[in-house]
Amino acid sequence: MTQTTNCFNDAAFNFAQRSQEEWEKKNRRLSRIKKGLIIAAAAQIAWVLAFLFSEANIIAASDFFCYIAFVGTIAAYFVGGGIGAAFKRALGLAKKLFFIGWLCVPFPLDIFSGLFTSVLGFAFLPMSIIMMPLLMVFLNYRDTKKEMEVITDNIILNASI
Repeated sequence: MTQTTNCFNDAAFNFAQRSQEEWEKKNRRLSRIKKGLIIAAAAQIAWVLAFLFSEANIIAASDFFCYIAFVGTIAAYFVGGGIGAAFKRALGLAKKLFFIGWLCVPFPLDIFSGLFTSVLGFAFLPMSIIMMPLLMVFLNYRDTKKEMEVITDNIILNASI
């Protein structure tokens, strides 16, 4: 009887230890993503300034802020992560646009409207990845935070048993 109890206790201890290690790993990742959020916010501000200077026909300032924004976007994705998730989200948006364009119009024209909305979605794909780093890194932050909450709930549930 004590052999079985020891096996269960060992398994519970190993599960708690693995969960704690996973939680610490996610916590380190979350701190990196927070730094990436700061960089992404700066890049987003630079994109807005580049657009404003472009509208005012101040080309030199617009180009300068475009370069800063592009480098900031790349740095935000390297530090904060989320480029793969950003690509998947943008691709999912393109698929949803295709589906909506396909359903909204009667039969012969639905082919063209579906193709048009899918092309529109695929045109949005690089724009959403490059010009909206703050949104994409924040979504990565939110997903990591949810994963940490699940791990915390599992640790609490295991401790109460």
